[in-house]
Amino acid sequence: MARPVVARLALALLLLPAGAAGLAAQGKPRPARPFSARAAAATLFTVNRVQCGLEAAGMLCGQGNASSTDVETFWPRGTPNQYVFAAGLQVAAVIGPDGGPWAGDTTGAFFFDTKGTTVHGQVLEPLHLSGDPADAAAWPEAARVPQGDAGEAIYGPALRGRPFAAQGDVWQLFWDGDSARKAGRPHPLGVVVEQRTLAWDYPNGNQDVVYHVATFYNVTSTDPAAYAGVRPAMRELLLKQAQAFHRLNPAAPAGGYTMTDLHVGAMSDDDVGSAGVNYSTVSLPAAMGFSYERGFDLPPSWTLD
Repeated sequence: MARPVVARLALALLLLPAGAAGLAAQGKPRPARPFSARAAAATLFTVNRVQCGLEAAGMLCGQGNASSTDVETFWPRGTPNQYVFAAGLQVAAVIGPDGGPWAGDTTGAFFFDTKGTTVHGQVLEPLHLSGDPADAAAWPEAARVPQGDAGEAIYGPALRGRPFAAQGDVWQLFWDGDSARKAGRPHPLGVVVEQRTLAWDYPNGNQDVVYHVATFYNVTSTDPAAYAGVRPAMRELLLKQAQAFHRLNPAAPAGGYTMTDLHVGAMSDDDVGSAGVNYSTVSLPAAMGFSYERGFDLPPSWTLD
């Protein structure tokens, strides 16, 4: 019997080296700024000083899985200061010995792919925007802040079970399970991704940070007992996708399978100032990746406060 929750990833787009508060941030609340929504499939996330484009199939802080030249991450918002072309999640794992004909296979999914030819993500739930009055009034039960399952640990107790966790939330659901989207891999992995994007413009420092929290669910089992540890509203969605997974992938064993050596990462195609003169590196002690303009020069068109 497959375990439904396989991994959780939290990451932040940090555009100013300042000390930001955690997800249970305390401080005097301010009215949330509206989102600039283009459609349920894409939006500009503009809660604080960061402009970050989002797509329902999993792309973060960019546009169109690298199909457009329109850079969608600017800071401070309203200036021409560009930082990220596009970004998103990638996942890979080895199918366990209970995988039937797929046992031992290495497979995965590009929810963001810079070359654009092996994009595997597919929308299950469109972008739900807390700053949109219509969305807020019809907020899905599954989109509430996790309470009573593995997803709750990253949120402060006072936030759990509430519709929203931040001054501005975007909630979405996507997966990799369609067998028609297997370019570059032997078959789908069988994961559903629940993603919440959050931001505040308070307290000081937090106005320059966007948070992304992703939970990965193994949906290869159609046995309801496999999802007993998931909150009820999400459990219903996962069971629905498990049934769809087996309709689309008849070779997969009906009882589901485990995933071993699971690796999840956030890939970012950064364009700091100019795509041709920026470098990237990492700080291993801080578990952080960052990019910079190679000469630390101020691009002529940039405006800094």
